[in-house]
Amino acid sequence: MTSVGLPTVGEADAAIASASPTHEASPQVPGWSRIRTEDPDALVSFYSDMAARSLDQMAPGPFIVSAELGRCGSTFVFRESCSALTQTWARFRELSYACVVPVEPFERGRYFGQAIRETSVLTLEPGLDFWMVAPADADYAGLVMPQSLVLRYASSLQLAGEEHLRDCPRLIDLPAHRLQALRRFMVRVLSNFERNAANRVSAMACSQIEESAAVLLICTFLGRSRLRGAGRPKSSYERIARQARDLAMARPDSPPTLVELCEHLHVGLRALNYAFQHAVGTSAGEYLRVVRLNRVREELLAARGGGRVILSAVAARWGFWHASQFARQYRALFGERPSETLRLEDPAPASLPPVTGKAPARRRLPEG
Repeated sequence: MTSVGLPTVGEADAAIASASPTHEASPQVPGWSRIRTEDPDALVSFYSDMAARSLDQMAPGPFIVSAELGRCGSTFVFRESCSALTQTWARFRELSYACVVPVEPFERGRYFGQAIRETSVLTLEPGLDFWMVAPADADYAGLVMPQSLVLRYASSLQLAGEEHLRDCPRLIDLPAHRLQALRRFMVRVLSNFERNAANRVSAMACSQIEESAAVLLICTFLGRSRLRGAGRPKSSYERIARQARDLAMARPDSPPTLVELCEHLHVGLRALNYAFQHAVGTSAGEYLRVVRLNRVREELLAARGGGRVILSAVAARWGFWHASQFARQYRALFGERPSETLRLEDPAPASLPPVTGKAPARRRLPEG
């Protein structure tokens, strides 16, 4: 995952902060919603599709809760902050794996009676209740996935068996880069669901989000900082990469996901990545991303001279749900912005920039 600066609490929370402190919920739209309320019962209703929960104020002071909830299929991402010291109890509707991470570090928080540290990730196994005491103004985000879905990804990608995901510590300390990747993913998903409705209805965008969420969640429970390749003969790697490539090329309108490749080829993610590194010098995920970027470019080129094209909708249709990241990746590969691909006039051959992964230099307009 490309590392970029965390969005400030700003854009996602500015609208909340400017709202009246009474109960005000945004219009319920598929996949994303937000609430700001003084009423604990309103918050219970807000989360009703995901969990049964209660919220108790534990110290004097104003009680205002801000919450945001995104849904991708049966996967939930949420973010919450309360102005008072609170105790939260929850039980998910489905048997689910979950993890919660502070968006900003906070002190004096407790999870199942244990102190929440700066590097802590709160984990929850299926069938257990969630129980946390959070200090005033604590800002945290969470990821919830059904048990069946997590186990499917863990098995298909050959990351872990069910026995490896049992009896995990309630608080797991991760390396800083792993913690940041988890935190940024949650914040990005919510931010992009709010801004781009196409992400909430695109099957391919949702599959990319779900797959990333599953890998992050599983690796959090395993406490791994990276995935290593397994040892196989070179001929085996060449066969795996060739078959994966053929499957990707056979489905030009819907390139496969990583889990589909692993299930089709009966290999794990480590072996798949190692095969692609050996065969084409890049990971399987990077290869599939480049294939999808080329499909986007073909669609944009075909749309030249036609009606109005919404770039975000085209990007979401091919699984690119993070707008600024998509723009950077597109420009790095093709040497121009997606909007420039849509221009009507074909530039002279001499003016085409080399595909170096760098932004093309600006041309000075002639004076007069």
